[in-house]
Amino acid sequence: MEGGEILNEPYVVKDSLTLSIKLNLSANYEQKALLLRTMDSYRDAMNYVSRYAFTQLDKRANKRKLNDLLYRELRIRYNLPSQLAQSAIRRVASTYQGEWTKIKQNAEHRKLGYTKKYYHGLEKAPEFKSRTTEMVYGRDYSFGKNQTASVNTFGRPSSRCL
Repeated sequence: MEGGEILNEPYVVKDSLTLSIKLNLSANYEQKALLLRTMDSYRDAMNYVSRYAFTQLDKRANKRKLNDLLYRELRIRYNLPSQLAQSAIRRVASTYQGEWTKIKQNAEHRKLGYTKKYYHGLEKAPEFKSRTTEMVYGRDYSFGKNQTASVNTFGRPSSRCL
């Protein structure tokens, strides 16, 4: 599209936008317990994948290999929906990739004399401590009328957004 020209054709978006939002949900006790249980399961699954990659894969977290080895186990052991099991694997693989990048940069910086410090990033498996989850709009959650959010991932409870 040049000079504000409007095309009536579908287009392919090459870059994607990730938006993180923070909501206050007004949920009943049962809904809150379900959400917290799911977040704990998601965190525990990420820690399991991280420990597995550290011990069984020689600190290498290849997304495809982890998915082939652990996807079904995560679904069963942690009772995660498909989307969250995939997300846990992707997040751990991304964390390991970041750590390896830092290790390589640190080695290069030590070689060039920029620093004398050694980066201790993968001396133990990365651990995830915060309660968190990742959801996809339209698949895992949606917004309804009257400021309500339907969180499908957790058994379709409806909560009011504040």
